[in-house]
Order: sequence, then structure tokens, then C-alpha cells
Amino acid sequence: MANMEVEKMVKKALNNMIIDYPFFATLALQLPLVEKPDNYPCPTACTDGNRIVYNPEFFKNLDIGTSLAILIHEVLHCALGHLWRRGTRDVELWNCATDFAINSIIKDTIDSMSKENRNSMVKPLVLPRNCLYDEKFRNMNADEIYTILLKNAKKNKKSGTGSGQGGQNHDNQSGNGNGGNNNNNSNSGSSNSDNNQNGNGKNKQNGGQGQGSNSKITVNGKTYNMPNNHDSWEKADKMTDAQKNEQKVKWDAAMLSAAEAAKAAGNLPAGMQRGISDIKNPQKDWRMLLQEFIQEEYNDYSLMPPDKRYQGDFFMFDFNDTIEVVNDILFFIDTSGSMGEKAINMCFSEIQGAINQFEKNLHGKLFFFDYDVAKEHYDFDDVNGNVSDLAVFGGGGTSFKCVFDYIRNHREEFNNINGVIILTDGYCDYPNEEDTDGIPTLWIYTTPEVERGSSAPFGRTAVLDESQFDEE
Repeated sequence: MANMEVEKMVKKALNNMIIDYPFFATLALQLPLVEKPDNYPCPTACTDGNRIVYNPEFFKNLDIGTSLAILIHEVLHCALGHLWRRGTRDVELWNCATDFAINSIIKDTIDSMSKENRNSMVKPLVLPRNCLYDEKFRNMNADEIYTILLKNAKKNKKSGTGSGQGGQNHDNQSGNGNGGNNNNNSNSGSSNSDNNQNGNGKNKQNGGQGQGSNSKITVNGKTYNMPNNHDSWEKADKMTDAQKNEQKVKWDAAMLSAAEAAKAAGNLPAGMQRGISDIKNPQKDWRMLLQEFIQEEYNDYSLMPPDKRYQGDFFMFDFNDTIEVVNDILFFIDTSGSMGEKAINMCFSEIQGAINQFEKNLHGKLFFFDYDVAKEHYDFDDVNGNVSDLAVFGGGGTSFKCVFDYIRNHREEFNNINGVIILTDGYCDYPNEEDTDGIPTLWIYTTPEVERGSSAPFGRTAVLDESQFDEE
């Protein structure tokens, strides 16, 4: 098929998207669709955040349904911010996690449309053969999937299997981009071509092997070729924080606009509902949540600079001046048997970081609990705000209820409890909200919800990013 005919076919796929999948089309129209320039490393299709690039040699063997799925795949990388959210994560594992997440969204769309028995004129989406898709990753975002892949990689490294990257092997297999792989484990969808294209990118950021390294990854017993079409992300990944935030604002707005249009038409893709919810109700960093516990106290005798109308040391009082103080924030670290040394160290590190962030204005106490609260505890003032080397107490079972029972039984020891912060892996039943006696509660988890299976039925929640505490 000549390139001109391929171009017509690709544009036809885009027109079908506008008619049949308006949510994705609204996002796709943010990006121009261009043919791969000469010597540009794009074996299949890719995006750099400013455009979608397609390789006519790859697309000439595809049907409309597979072309549609691939175009949607590239658009969602931008809409979900995968290009500029990589940060210090392992390049290859992040690439795999993002593809698993997007292919799950597309599979959800395929399944929901099939159940609706929509008009036969609608072009059904078809995932590329052997793409990175796993049923166990459905309803997970890229961040959650990455955490799982990273843990698998560490287990494999310790056991001596694979190459330390989630069990991937570097043999002479060729990846085919967009999560399309040459393994024999077809998970969902199929196209009429294996589309064996050689990747030639050489992304070495963060010590990665490069998208054209023919790496493999084994997940849940199935082996996949890693994506070889993410080299174009490197420029976006190196943007400044301000530029990345600008992109986030732009795409969040596009997502919300697309969602409103899709809801009006009654066809918001099922797999995108969580993404839209995350934009409307973003997960906050726990220290931002901690800041909400801060109560302003008026300082009646805060001295202002001297009034120049008077000679000498005459000061004017400003009765509206405020200072930020936090009294009696109670931190409880879960030291039960399920909390490993690394998780407890993560908790110490975060608490120390919060103390440093608020300088001398963060006052409170640090407790340890398992099935009961340990008698030994520390006051931040008594240890001069240094908690990093304190001894840990505990190691038995887990009870969240014991935390609130302890507070109730020792209420006279606290001047003013502004909040309770519980750092835990979450493997425990939760007490009733009445047990808190109305005290604001913040739960900080060392594990993602997908692993622990539930979150607190009350209070605010946040999750620590375990990858920030990985050992070199």
C-alpha cells in the first residue's frame, strides 16, 4: 500500500473515532497526526506530547479497528500525563506500566460496547496482537502497576532470575510498539498481522536499556516485549516543573471537556471514569494534608518595625498578625509484624521531613502500635525535632482501634489534639468512626490500595511513593 493510501486509511480511522468514540476524538484533536519523518525512531506509532507520529510501513497491514486502538493508545499517553510524570522511575518499567494501564482502558471500552450491542455500523476497537494487557491490572492506573512491576523486579533480582528488571531478558526478539509484542501469549484482541517492526531507539535515561534494546518482561507468568516506541518521551520528560504543570493543566482541561461531551451523549468510556475522578478529586501529598491541620493563632503582641514618626524604640502592636503553629499532632507508626524494616524507615523519614518542613512549628508526639500502643513514646520537643534515630517498639498483631482507645484514656495528657496521623500498611480491620471522638484523622499508607484491598472508611488518606525510598 502506497504511503498516500496509508494516510487516507489513518485519517479514515480518525474520522471513525470522531463518530463512534467522541470522548477519545476530543482528545485526539488536540494533536496533529503526521507521517514519520525520515530517520525518526518510530517503528509503529508514537507521541512526543505535541503530535502523533505514525509509521506507514506499520499501518499498511492494519485494519481500521486496530488503527483506531493504536491512535487512542497514543492520545491517552498524553491525556494521562505519562510522558512528563516518569520522574526518577525506572524507564522500562514505567513504559510497561503505562501501556498496561492504557490497554486496560481500551479493553474496558471494547467490553462495554459489546455489552451495549451498539449499532453494527460502529467500528469496534481491536487491541494489537500480544499487546501488554493483563486482566489483573484492570482498574489500575500506571502508578499502581509500576509499584507492582518494581516489586516483581526486586524479587527477581534477589532470586537471580531475569536481569533485575522485572524478569526481562535481552535476547534477539523484536518489539512492535504500542504494547504489541511477539510473544505467543495473546491476551485479548487480534489483528491480521504480527507487525514485526524493529525498534531502534536508544533511550538511556535513568540507566534504562533503551526502547530498542529488545528487552522482555515477564508478568504473571507471561512474557512480553517491552515498548519500543517511547523514545519520543525523552524531551517531554526533561521539561521544567513549570512546563510539566502547564501540560497537566492543559490535558486535565481537555479531559474534563471531553467527559462533559461524552456524558451528554451517554458514552463516557467506562475505563476513563477513574481518571476523570482523579482530576476532580486529586490525590494530595500527605504533607499538604498535614498543612490542613495547621490552625492559625492570633498573636496579640507581635511587634512591628518602629514607627518612623517617633524617635527611640517605640513599637506598634499589630493585632492581626498571625503565626503558624501545630500543637499536639499525634503520629502513630504501625510496628506490627506485617510492617517490614523498610516500611518503618519510610515512616520515620516522612515524619522527619515534615518536622523539617515546618521547622520548629510542628509540635507533637510519636507513638508506636501493633495490637496495643507501646508505653514508650517521644515528644518532638524533647528530642529536638530529630526522630530519625529513635528506637522502635512493637512487632505483634495489628489493631487500629487501640490507637483511639489510647487517646481516649490519656486525653488529659494532651493540651489540644489537632489531628491524628496513622502510618501503616493498612492490613487491619478499621474501627467505627465514633471511636475517633471527632478527632481529624489522616491515614498514610506504605502500600497502594490495590495491594491492601481497602482504605479507611473515614478520615483523609494518602499513599507514600515507595520508589522514592528505593536503595541504589
